[in-house]
Amino acid sequence: MMPVPYKLSPDTVVEMLCQQGCKSVRRAIESIEQGTLPQGTESLSRDECCTVLAELKAIMAVYDH
Repeated sequence: MMPVPYKLSPDTVVEMLCQQGCKSVRRAIESIEQGTLPQGTESLSRDECCTVLAELKAIMAVYDH
């Protein structure tokens, strides 16, 4: 039997991406919008990726204004 890969929660993924800095978050947003998965999001469902994207955009909106 193969081990089940560890699944991160969307909140954990957002936190990990944010710890990498604004440039990394912007790249992650762009990647998700283009349909590619940034590192750390591979185990997330499509809905969870949409949740991550929305949270990242909300966080970056604070910095962009």
